[in-house]
Amino acid sequence: MGTEYMISEINQKIRPLLLTVNTVNINECINRLTEIEWFENKLKKYTVYFKYFYVELDAIPDGDALQYHIHSYYADVYAYKERLLRFIKFIKKNIPRDEEVVESLNGLIDRIDIQFKPITDIGNNHKHGGNKGDFGYYINAPATEVEILKNFSSILHSDGLKDTINWDYANILLREKEEKAVENLDKEKELWSLQSKQCEQWSVATSDMIYRLSDLIYEISGIRDAALELEKYVKLEN
Repeated sequence: MGTEYMISEINQKIRPLLLTVNTVNINECINRLTEIEWFENKLKKYTVYFKYFYVELDAIPDGDALQYHIHSYYADVYAYKERLLRFIKFIKKNIPRDEEVVESLNGLIDRIDIQFKPITDIGNNHKHGGNKGDFGYYINAPATEVEILKNFSSILHSDGLKDTINWDYANILLREKEEKAVENLDKEKELWSLQSKQCEQWSVATSDMIYRLSDLIYEISGIRDAALELEKYVKLEN
């Protein structure tokens, strides 16, 4: 009976407070927060992608797979950052003008920009050009070394050239360089796995900051008073 009475009391007190609900803003907040959570969960997987997600197919060597992971990683970090910033700007646009709140939100925007800048700056090379002399496409050097050596070996074995090579010396040199290239590639996989782990920690911390904006989310959704009233009953139950 006590629980039924409390539910009835909650309904009586909260229902009138929901007359100001802004369904457009509620749906917008839900959609944007869902996107942020989706990208956060996706970024968590890159520690595994970089370290283990490779296939035993000649058509897709490990270097190509690593390069693919790097490009996907940069794109996802950039998309995640942009969704964070757009959500904060959406809140800022819809709240009543309050200098202190606006200043706080601007500070959060700057913090997110600075936090992800080391990654997104490099990621811009993915879109606008990486190493000097490339073709507008970011290339990770260790990811390409093994394949470059294989291509070089094929050239040495081509007709008209293979008979001029000292193969005793060339085979030793090629083997040494290939072993070193494979070692560099394994180190690069580990390096990217560690870097993505750091980014994962940033994303979790940043998302926590976003969820702490709940009061502002309630306000622009027109449910702030109802949420505060319901919170009283939650505290009573606990």
